[in-house]
Amino acid sequence: MSTFNLGIRPIERIMKHPNADSLELVKLKGLDWQFVTQIGLYKEGDLVIFFPVDTIMSEELIKDFDLVGKLGGTEHNRVKTIRLRGEYSQGLIAPLRRYFVEGEQVPTNLAEYFGVSKYEEPPVFSKAGNLHALPQGVEVYDIEGAQNYPEVIEALMDQPVYITEKLEGSNWGLYMDNTGKEVIFQRRYAIDNITGETHAWRTVAKEQGLFELARNLLSQKEDSIILRGEICGPGIQGNIYKLKEVQIFLFDVQINGQYVDTKKFLEITTNETRVPTIAIANTLREFLGKQNKSLLEFSNGRSLLHDTKREGVVIKPMTEQYHPSIGRLFIKQRSPEYLLKADT
Repeated sequence: MSTFNLGIRPIERIMKHPNADSLELVKLKGLDWQFVTQIGLYKEGDLVIFFPVDTIMSEELIKDFDLVGKLGGTEHNRVKTIRLRGEYSQGLIAPLRRYFVEGEQVPTNLAEYFGVSKYEEPPVFSKAGNLHALPQGVEVYDIEGAQNYPEVIEALMDQPVYITEKLEGSNWGLYMDNTGKEVIFQRRYAIDNITGETHAWRTVAKEQGLFELARNLLSQKEDSIILRGEICGPGIQGNIYKLKEVQIFLFDVQINGQYVDTKKFLEITTNETRVPTIAIANTLREFLGKQNKSLLEFSNGRSLLHDTKREGVVIKPMTEQYHPSIGRLFIKQRSPEYLLKADT
């Protein structure tokens, strides 16, 4: 599950802005984000507090940063990706000394201290369903961002990987076990049908044969099956792919609580029922080398579903693995070009 807290990092590198004499480009140690700042505000080695993209800022901080009316979201309080004189700036930074005197103990949970939080997609309500807690054994699904974990990308560089498109839609899931329980769920909530009504997400799953798929897997003497995917189409997140009908695109399968390897996932699913495959590469390093791009640069591109900006990419090893920084080894890289649009 993705974590959220503000971090304190030293400035590792300051570079001249190529298109503005009054601006600089700042990189922090251990992160791959870039910040555009006024020239002379920082020097290498300075400790700063990092407010990542999608931070919901407090009114006090918005005023302190002189950003009233300038942030993203309907309430203009969401840190967004911007471009300043042709260069991406993703997130906000502030000198540690601005809020804490030298030698003062800094709170462990800075997000709580500053009264900020991570933006979460609101739950999807429907008159045909009630929202309840997720079934036991079903975790909230989230993917860590590549720019926060360069060491995870390095761990993926020299091994075979499965690269898929990250879709813009709503998180969808189906839980089924050998007691007869069948639950449709979204990211944080199970969806129960209201008496006399059938929730549309259940109808779509049946039409696509996903209930049948789960039952077939369960019949192989398994205890439980979880199908996870993205639901897209009319009425969902603006339907940027211009789909004529609502459709579910699977991106993960769990059998008895364990995620299956990519080879098994590809055997279980079909091209029509899973998220678009960008590549199955011998190694990530070789793939990016052939593209002559960094992962951040490659994340920009066109969707395979429709001629629009893709949200980004997701990278998994061909075999399931553990990484000490994040747990399950897989990562997402969101496209800065997409975020420029999405964060407004």
